[in-house]
Amino acid sequence: MGNKISKYQNIEIMDKNDKPKNNISKEIIYHFRCVKCQKWWSVSSIPKNKKKWYCPWCGEGQK
Repeated sequence: MGNKISKYQNIEIMDKNDKPKNNISKEIIYHFRCVKCQKWWSVSSIPKNKKKWYCPWCGEGQK
């Protein structure tokens, strides 16, 4: 993967003969709680320019 930083990271675990043994993935997930209904929801990727979110449960706008 080089020096590029990514929120997704794949790691190969090698055995003693340098053969791939396991593949592990890492993912960042963001959790939100609505200010009106207090229910939770999750998003795995957030656009940098997104300023407002809407609760999928009640539709209330979130900042």
